[in-house]
Order: sequence, then structure tokens, then C-alpha cells
Amino acid sequence: MTDHASLAAPHRAAAALKRPLRAILLPLLAASIPTAVFAAPRIVADIAPLHSIAAAVAEGVSDPSLLVGDDASAHSFALRPSQAAALQEADLVVWAGPALNPALEGPIVSLAAGAEVMSLLDVPGTHLLAAREESLPSSQEDEDGHGSDDGHGHDHGHSDENGLGIDPHAWLDPRNAVIWGRALAGALSRIDPENAERYAANAERLAGTLTALDDEIAARLAPLAARPLLVGHDAWQYVERRYALDVVGAVTLSDARDPGPARLAALRDMAQQRAPVCVLDEPGRTRASWEVILDRREVREVTIDPAGAGREPGPALYADLLRELSVKLADCLAPG
Repeated sequence: MTDHASLAAPHRAAAALKRPLRAILLPLLAASIPTAVFAAPRIVADIAPLHSIAAAVAEGVSDPSLLVGDDASAHSFALRPSQAAALQEADLVVWAGPALNPALEGPIVSLAAGAEVMSLLDVPGTHLLAAREESLPSSQEDEDGHGSDDGHGHDHGHSDENGLGIDPHAWLDPRNAVIWGRALAGALSRIDPENAERYAANAERLAGTLTALDDEIAARLAPLAARPLLVGHDAWQYVERRYALDVVGAVTLSDARDPGPARLAALRDMAQQRAPVCVLDEPGRTRASWEVILDRREVREVTIDPAGAGREPGPALYADLLRELSVKLADCLAPG
């Protein structure tokens, strides 16, 4: 007669061995499933301020990659192999658009064919300003200062009535970052519906932070609106117009072209009439041009990079950039 207990014993032993084996194999099996099932959306952004906005919206889900770092300029950018690979693998590409970084347009079209591409300057509702042909801002320009109730800013197309297109530095108006954050939440929700609520909540938190910051900056700069300011590069038009600053001239235009003799002479005449009390310039630029314009008269100087060079990339960069700019400008423009 068969001893059932003796037959069952090997089966029990085998089952006991299977349990720890299953505990080891199941995680390995899960890891072997294609990563696309589990992977967070792969986001690539062109410049640090836009990367920061994307990082704030994707916070807790995905960490975007940054294309244009401290060692490059959006106006003259060459793609490295690692950056080309990032574009090829991206689910979402976030960039200002060809008005800021024309060298990226071809690589995005050819390398990121499988990604959703967001040109933020094309997002509906974005407050846009026309690029300026002259280094001396016209007194005839429309006002669009803080507190404007038009609700939609200057929505110029890329071929504006002056033939120059738009000024692409639109991230320097925090209202645009609010609009873009919500648009990014929508794009990420289409790519990753499971995290749609998180993206929407992040975008609304960013909107609250930036609306409060906008009010803070306006309160800081309003008492100084009549103080004349010279800028080294006409990248600050969005700050100038949003906070009604008195920018009396720019050494180089929005596209970073160097000034010719005629423009330098016009700026020098302006400086004699208006006597700027502060110069806003960018790191690495020579002082020689504006020192000639000011006839070597001593003035205060603010140096800050509008694209956030030298800052740690991440969700906090954008707000930190605008806040520091406003604090430095207030100190520079203050009487005494």
C-alpha cells in the first residue's frame, strides 16, 4: 500500500522551494516587460526658463532634459550627438520656436518625428510683442503695462506688420508662463492620461505662484517706472512693457546684432538728453559700447542672463530668475 504521506512530502518540499523562487522571478519578469509600459514621459526643452516651466508642470512624474545649457546660446546653437539622441527618444519637445532658435527647427522635424512638439510662442493667448528695428524705443508704441485689462496682450504673428516678426523673449512676461504651464499640462495629459490630474494640479500651483510673483514685481518696480534705463541687448522688452519701465535705448537689437556707427551716434545723443541712471546687460558682454554711449559717465550696472545661464536647472529657476531681476533692477534704479 502506498504511503500517501511519503508521496506528499516531496511535493510540499517542492512547493516550499517555489515560493521564494517566485518572489525572485516575478520582479525580474516585471522588469523584462518593455519600459514604455512604466516609463514617465520623456520631455526635452530648449532653454532653461522653458525647461523650468515644464519641470514644474511635470514635477513628481518626469524630469525634463535641457538642450541649450550654459555653454551655448539660443541665437547660435549646434546640436551634439547626445542632444540628438534625446530628441529622437522624446515624447514631448518644448521650445520657444524658430524665432528664437532657428537652428533647432530642422533637427526637431527630422529627429523628433514621433514626439508631440510644442512651440510655446504659438500657444493661443500668448502675449507677444513685435521685434524692434530701432535701438531707441518709440514713444508711439502701445502701452501694455501691469494691470492692463485687455486680457490677451499683443498677439502678433510670426510675420509682424513691421516685417521683423516677433520678439521671441516672451518668457520674461510671467503671464505667458501661466498660459504655457496650462498648455503643457494638456499636452502631457494626452501623452500620459494616468497622471492628468497631477499635471493639472501642478499647472494651477505654478499659476498661483507666478501670479503672486507678477504682483510682487509690479509693486517693487512701480515707484521706479520713470527712472531712465539703458539695456545692452534688446531682450527685455517684455519686462519693460509689463512693468512700464522707461527703457531709453538698447545697444544691440533683439536678434543680438552689433550696433553700427549710426545707431551708436543716435544712442549717444539719447544718453545726453535722457541721462540713464542704470544699465541692464548680460554676462560676458563688453562694456565698451555702452561706455562710449554714456561718454564714460559712471552709472550703476545690472548683469543678468535672460535665459537663466549659470543657474541650477529645475522647477524653481524661472521664478528665481524673474525675482532676482526685479530686485537687482530696483536697486540699480533707486535714487541716491
